[in-house]
Amino acid sequence: MKENVRGGSLILLQKALISEIEKITDGMTFKQPGKEKRKKLQIYGQGLPIPEHSPAERDDETIDYVETDAEEAVFKCPWCIVRVEKGKIDGINADPNVVTSIEFGIFDDNTDNQGHEDVLNLIWKIYTRFAGDSLLEMQYECLNDFEFATQDEDTFPYFFGAMSMTFKFKGVQRESGAEFI
Repeated sequence: MKENVRGGSLILLQKALISEIEKITDGMTFKQPGKEKRKKLQIYGQGLPIPEHSPAERDDETIDYVETDAEEAVFKCPWCIVRVEKGKIDGINADPNVVTSIEFGIFDDNTDNQGHEDVLNLIWKIYTRFAGDSLLEMQYECLNDFEFATQDEDTFPYFFGAMSMTFKFKGVQRESGAEFI
């Protein structure tokens, strides 16, 4: 009996990519807002977790500006989001091509304003991993069409960047001899 996996190979691709980024960034640490201790990159699938608050924790809000939970999550650096963006299957028995994006949020309050270097270093490490070996878990092939970007506005002391890659894998194969009415 076949196991029914929600999202099937798409979810498994995302989980494999998260696991691979954990290996690639093992040993790397980054600054955290308001803390001295450096922290490993936190990697999430599809989006940042939404913070939970009690009303007593929200006394810092003013009438001028109310920080939303989503904004607070964005600034809890360092983080990485692995997204399955889109895909294409050219027909029956064709292999899926799936576009993934990897996004980074880094905090660096050093006044030399060079936090983008951490972002570029992360992008380069992932690029070199897949440029040198395009296979992920022996079933997902990176098609080596890398794109990357950093933010175009000054967001000091927060720095953001992203990259995209396309993966190909074996798709569903139509069983021969299937009868249709």
